[in-house]
Amino acid sequence: MMFGCAIGAFYAGRLADIYGRRFMMRVISVLFILSSFGVGFVDSASLFIFYRVIGGVCVGAISILVPMYIAEVSAALYRGRLGAIQNMMVILGLCAAFLSNFLLTELSGGSLVVFWFGFETWRWMLWGELLPAILFFIMLFFVPESPRYLVIAGKNAKASQVLTRLFGQLAGEAKLMEIVFSLTGQDQPKLTDLKNKRTGKVQHVLWIGIGLAAFQQLIGINIFYYYGVMMFESLGFNESDAIFINVLGAIFSFVASIIAMLFIDKWGRKKLLLIGSIGIFSCLLCLSFTLFQIDKGAVLPFLGSLAYTHLAVLLVYLYLIFFNISWGPVMWVMLGEIFPNQIRGSGLAVAVLSALAH
Repeated sequence: MMFGCAIGAFYAGRLADIYGRRFMMRVISVLFILSSFGVGFVDSASLFIFYRVIGGVCVGAISILVPMYIAEVSAALYRGRLGAIQNMMVILGLCAAFLSNFLLTELSGGSLVVFWFGFETWRWMLWGELLPAILFFIMLFFVPESPRYLVIAGKNAKASQVLTRLFGQLAGEAKLMEIVFSLTGQDQPKLTDLKNKRTGKVQHVLWIGIGLAAFQQLIGINIFYYYGVMMFESLGFNESDAIFINVLGAIFSFVASIIAMLFIDKWGRKKLLLIGSIGIFSCLLCLSFTLFQIDKGAVLPFLGSLAYTHLAVLLVYLYLIFFNISWGPVMWVMLGEIFPNQIRGSGLAVAVLSALAH
């Protein structure tokens, strides 16, 4: 799936510059439906991998398209808050996935047990993706195309209509002039724009974007999101309890993302990153010590061997809270903001690709 993510992330920005943000999101929504439907029906590892790669392409592409689109249709006053909503919705999706998996395993008795219509429970877990994928496809018919893309495509009249719809007549006209001015003298966006034409070196802002994206991944969040159930099972919890612990973790993450949305425009991006970095470092340091004690079979006085196990779960929850009030939403908001119009698609593609590579 991560291989597919890299492909989707690298090409989505460029394709969005050519065909439009909304059109590409519609294409991705169709691929989401295809991947969700196919991955539950397969009877071989090769087909399973094929559909997971398609799903990965969708995840990588949408990771580029959504922050790009939000940045281009949002007023500056609310851009941080609206950008943080992306992370909040990702966490809400995780909550829904973890919760539906938990309910399905509780109803069936296990992920490998044959359930409805003769299909194993794990297939129904994967088919659960179909509902949000279909809703995504339908709702995209009710959103406007990015005004910046319309200006790039030479459709200034349509861009004016969209901006008027979003911001009102006067503010819309002013925004249109701002976009047109920022693109004056610029060619059709391309990957080579990432180099400074005067010095021939890579634009400094690209290194900032790569650093933000890479460090967000190096912090280790995917270990907890992708392998949380296995990690909790390795601590001695059964499958049902491990999935339930994951559900609670997603709920804490969602609450933290709401806090981030409320304060990102008040406190600023950098302050939240600093707070999150200190908290994440402290949690990981304590978690490492706790896991080491568990491996040694150590016990806390008067509390027994389970105390360290439950302490580890608590530290994971604290880690998720600190991540989702800082690096989780702030990285996406900043990536959508820091790149100029001309290199936004290419800059996001390279930055997110570097994150996936890490």
